[in-house]
Formats: sequence, C-alpha cells, structure tokens
Amino acid sequence: MNTLYLSELMKKEGYPNECISSLIADYGALLGHPVTKGILRSYSEEYAAGKSFSFYDASCRLAEQGRQVGVHPYASEILFYLHLAPILQEDYRREGIPDRYFSGMMQGILCKLYECHRMYHIWGSFVSVWFARFFNRSLYAIGRFEFCLMHSPADYEVCAERVNKGQLLIDVHIPSRGSLSEKEMVASYAEAADFFKKRNGLLEAVFHCESWLLADFHEEFLREDSGIRLFAHRYLLVERTPDEGDLWRIFYKDADLPPEALPEDTALKRGYKKRLLEGKELYGGRGLFVYDEKVPPTSEEND
Repeated sequence: MNTLYLSELMKKEGYPNECISSLIADYGALLGHPVTKGILRSYSEEYAAGKSFSFYDASCRLAEQGRQVGVHPYASEILFYLHLAPILQEDYRREGIPDRYFSGMMQGILCKLYECHRMYHIWGSFVSVWFARFFNRSLYAIGRFEFCLMHSPADYEVCAERVNKGQLLIDVHIPSRGSLSEKEMVASYAEAADFFKKRNGLLEAVFHCESWLLADFHEEFLREDSGIRLFAHRYLLVERTPDEGDLWRIFYKDADLPPEALPEDTALKRGYKKRLLEGKELYGGRGLFVYDEKVPPTSEEND
C-alpha cells in the first residue's frame, strides 16, 4: 500500500484532514527507510499468506525502528494496522462479510486516534494492540459496538436462565464514538446475535460486558434517558469490578488534576468530580443479558 491509497482510504472513512496529513507524513517516512519499509512489507506478505505471528511484537518492532526516522511509536503502531487494513478488507469480502464491518473497524481506529490526540496531541494510539483482535479475526465491529466471543467466567442466573461457567458469551465493547442511542444499540445487538449464531452455531445469544459504564452509581447523577443508563439498563449486574483507571476516558488529559480542579462541563464530569471530592469509591461492573429477538423494539425505534 502506498501513501495515496492510505490517504484515500482514510478520506473515505471521514478521518479529519489534520489526522490524515499527520499519518501520511509518518507513513511516508516509514516507507522511505529501507528497514521500516522492509518490516511493513514482510509482515504484510505474511498476513496476506495467512501466516501466524504476534501482532504485538510486530507493531513494537516497527515502533522501535520508526523512532530512527522520527516517527512517534504511537503513530508507528497504528500505522502498522492501517498498512494491513486492505488485506483484511479483501478477506472480509471473500468471506461475504459486509463492507460496513470493515468500515466499523476503521471507525474504531479513528476513535483511538482521537483519544490519543486528546491525551497527548499525537495522531496515533497508545492502545493500538487492541486492533490485533480485528486482524486475528476474533473481534468484529457490528453497528455501534464491537463484539467477540468469550467463555463465561462463572455460573450465573440471568432472567431465570442458567448461564454455565465456560459457556460461550458474546462480549461487548463500546468504542468512544459519542452518544449511545437506543435505536443504534438495538440494531447492533440484533445483528451481532445473528452473526455469531450463524458463524459459530450459538443456540442463544447471551451478551456480556465488563465496563466502567455499568457502574450503578451513575444513577445518582445521570438522567434516566442518558446514553450510559440506556446502555446499562439491559444488563443484569452480577458483580462490581475494580476501578481500572478509567478516569482518562471521562476527563482525558485533565484526569491527573486534583479533584477540585477537574472540569464540570458535562453531567458525567460533574458527577465523577463530586464523587471524588466526597471520597467515594470508583468501580465498574460485569453484566449479562439474554438476547430475545421476539422482544418488541422500544418506543424510540417506532418513532
């Protein structure tokens, strides 16, 4: 893939001009040096041939060598995956997987680019290894969410149905693409349930999520119709999970400020700031719900 191809790919997916310009300059630098160009070429050939390798080790190798040509590791690592993206797109097409799944993956990369830029003013990603899951074909972007299969970590009782330890669940991940609408969520769950039932032979779709979004204290300061609460209300909360340092997802570069100095420009920020000032615990949640395609859509979807 050359710089023109990558530029057109990012333009098609709505990447901002500043981001495109920055990444194309970095990509050109990587392609312009024999060592980094060789790394990109060798791994793309292996990937196209279906050979197995560590995406993490490969991207780290590129990032280490990319320093020599003035490319920040966060940019090198995300460019490693963007370099492989056309191969993944062709694999999807050969298997009859809709182009919108590939577009969803590209939007997921854009979310990480925005997060990195808001944190460090760098167009790249500090969690780019996440995208190895798309490229090893264990994770799929289906509508508003990203999904993969996992084994249930324990036995659960969910809406009078038994979920056994080791049972296959559909794990839900929420890219930072803005608001969560009921209509988009319902459509995403429905398509994911159908996809994994057909692809993996699941007899029923049980969705699992472990996230800071499922913390029940959000009910104290967010409206009932907020996207976060609309997302959480589907899940039976089976346990609280430890805080994993997710404040950056809310405050970004301001997350390291003392609580009294945190901004208050959204209800979510005001709620977290108040909780921190009161010395209350932060935590997340693990939740499950059994998808039922016979359940009618909400009133919003009928509008």
